[in-house]
Amino acid sequence: MSKEIIEKLDAIEAKQAEGISAVEAKIPAAVAAVKAEMAEMVSALEAKVASINMPEFIRTPAKTVRQDVNR
Repeated sequence: MSKEIIEKLDAIEAKQAEGISAVEAKIPAAVAAVKAEMAEMVSALEAKVASINMPEFIRTPAKTVRQDVNR
């Protein structure tokens, strides 16, 4: 009887090992896909940031020549 139980447990363990190895085989592909997606998102964000037009700083005109020189 105990031999049958051990055989069943071994079969269950083998089945779980196969499942684990199948999942482990999929991990590198999933990681590569996520890296590519993140790279695309970062490049899109960089393009958006680069396209922002910075306005020139608005300065009040100098009232005297001395103020204009001291700037």
